[in-house]
Amino acid sequence: MFSVTCIVTQRKFGGIWVGLNHSHIIPLSVSHNFDVARQEWDLVAIEISEEFDNCPCGQDIKEHCYIRNRLNGATTYVERYA
Repeated sequence: MFSVTCIVTQRKFGGIWVGLNHSHIIPLSVSHNFDVARQEWDLVAIEISEEFDNCPCGQDIKEHCYIRNRLNGATTYVERYA
């Protein structure tokens, strides 16, 4: 179950949907407009952990979707949205 505070929008990378949080993505993006900023990112890798970790929004996750901003090179991870 994903919290509403974590999933502000979803973005599809190939066949994978990930959750993007406005307060996490905007500071790492070139654009300050969330609808534009969320399009700056590419999925780099997916890692499935045996132990729970925290999404940058605080949600417990096991699937880390690593994304990279193609405009400024910033990287982070977000949760996979099932």
